[in-house]
Order: sequence, then C-alpha cells, then structure tokens
Amino acid sequence: TITHVSMGRCDGHFTITPEMCNGHLTAQGGFLYTFADSLFAGACNSPGEVAVAVHNSIHYMAPAFSGDEIHGTAEIKQHWGRNGIVDVQLTKDGKTIAEFRGTFRQLPGKPEARKSQ
Repeated sequence: TITHVSMGRCDGHFTITPEMCNGHLTAQGGFLYTFADSLFAGACNSPGEVAVAVHNSIHYMAPAFSGDEIHGTAEIKQHWGRNGIVDVQLTKDGKTIAEFRGTFRQLPGKPEARKSQ
C-alpha cells in the first residue's frame, strides 16, 4: 500500500504472507525488491516528469517472516538534469532490513507502446 507521495518522496507498507516466504521460511527477496522498486517509482515520478529506472540494486541486512509488516520510505537524494538517485529504506519494527538504491532518467515524453507484428 502506498500511503504518501510528495515531491521527491514516497512511503508505504505491506505485510509478508506465507506465500511470500522461501524454503528458509523468510521473505523471498524478490517481494522486498518489488516493494522497494514501487516506492522508487513513486519518488522519482513525483516531480511530474515521466521517469524510468536506469539501474538499481538492493542490500538485504535482516530477514522478514510471515506476518511481519514492512514499512518503506523512498527519497530522491540527488537530481541533476534529467537524472537522479533515489534511496529506499525498508524497515521492520523500526529496524532497517534492506536498503535499495535506484538511478532514474526522466524522459522527454511518455513512451508509446509498440504493436506486435
């Protein structure tokens, strides 16, 4: 759930379900990554220009388990020309469990969908 979007910032939360857990019974990293990427998108598109990811990565510091509520905050840290960097922090019970950093590029307009041939 996205709970707040403002200039250069996006906040949200979600709850880990059993289906999101791996064989170690911890949250599979792809779910945490997808959540962080969604917050990243909210932050980098908040200025109103169409922005897309150029590169991003995530560091996992602590596990999350079924039933845990994960909170996230994304914030533009640098913005130059049509480029920028967004940092996303994911927390559980107030402690950081993952940090995501994404680089974005603002486009001159909205991309058009290609028709399949």
